[in-house]
Amino acid sequence: MRQAGFLAAAGLVALDEMVDRLADDHARARILAGLFATTFPEAEYDPSTCRTNIVAFDHPQARQLVEELAILGVDAAPSVHDGLAS
Repeated sequence: MRQAGFLAAAGLVALDEMVDRLADDHARARILAGLFATTFPEAEYDPSTCRTNIVAFDHPQARQLVEELAILGVDAAPSVHDGLAS
């Protein structure tokens, strides 16, 4: 991995100085997970699976959702699942 030290340094700062904010991130992720589950019931997403500050789900219009979340100030990215871009 190129520039792994740079990423490791960011992780160390986060662990040393940002631990208190991590609980806030987890709480926000759970809120987002609940909103996703109620807004897109067709995705059959179980928000109880969100146990960290990462919300992962399948949705046919993932790229569009990412664009709409960006407008709202939420950082998101589609991922590759089973060889298909989500």
